[in-house]
Amino acid sequence: MRKVRDAVANGENEEATKLLAAATSKLDRAACKNLIHANKARRTKSRLNKLVNKNAQ
Repeated sequence: MRKVRDAVANGENEEATKLLAAATSKLDRAACKNLIHANKARRTKSRLNKLVNKNAQ
């Protein structure tokens, strides 16, 4: 997630999109294994998506 935010801050839109997919997968896995709450995973994915989409425009 930090890498996604760093990529957005540096203006690397394509890299941020690739990293977002990886972060989404990791969040889903962590929620599935009850490492984090499912709602926290959804909220984090939503916030990252919003950030990447806002930067892409």
